Amino acid sequence: MDFSEKWNLTQTEWHDIVTFPFHISYNVASADGIVNDEETIPYWDMINALSLSDDDTALVDIAKNIIDYRDRSMDLSEIYNDMLVEKNLLNDEGLYNKKAIIVDHYLPLLNLFDELNKEKIIEFCVYLAWETAAYYGQATNPIHEMEHIEFNNICKWLDVKPEFYYEGDKRDIYLKYINLLEE
Repeated sequence: MDFSEKWNLTQTEWHDIVTFPFHISYNVASADGIVNDEETIPYWDMINALSLSDDDTALVDIAKNIIDYRDRSMDLSEIYNDMLVEKNLLNDEGLYNKKAIIVDHYLPLLNLFDELNKEKIIEFCVYLAWETAAYYGQATNPIHEMEHIEFNNICKWLDVKPEFYYEGDKRDIYLKYINLLEE
C-alpha cells in the first residue's frame, strides 16, 4: 500500500510531511550560520533506527520513505527546497519565515493525522532538534546559543513544552525505544 493512501493523505500532503524532520534538523543545524557534516549525524541515526522499527505508525513510514529517497539517490534538501518554492514559502529575497512554515504549513499537515501519530511525529522532531543542537558543540558549551533559540522556537511553534520531553529520563527512554542507546 502507498503511504499516502495508508494515512489518508494526498500524495502532495505525504510528500510534504516527509520533509518535516529534515526541516527541523536543518533549521537547528543552520541556526548558528554553519551546517557541519557532523550535525547531520543525529538526523540519519534517528531516521535509520526508526526505519527498522516494527511499529505501525506514520513516523516509521516517514522514516522508511526517507531511507527510500536516500537509497534511490534522491536529494532530500532539493525536495525540501522545491517544496518551499512550489508552496510559495519563500519571500522576494529567497528567504523564508521559519515560524510560518511550521505554523502555516506543517501543523495543518500534522493535524491530518490522529492524535497518537501526530504526537509521535512531534516527539521525534523535538528529540531530533535537541540531538542536532547538542551533537557538534564544544565540551564547555555543547549547544550554540542560536541553536538553543531555534530549538525553543520550534517547540513554541509546535505548541509543546520542551521540559515535558526532558522530565526524568524520558530522553534516554526514547532513544532506547528507537535503539540508539544501549539498555
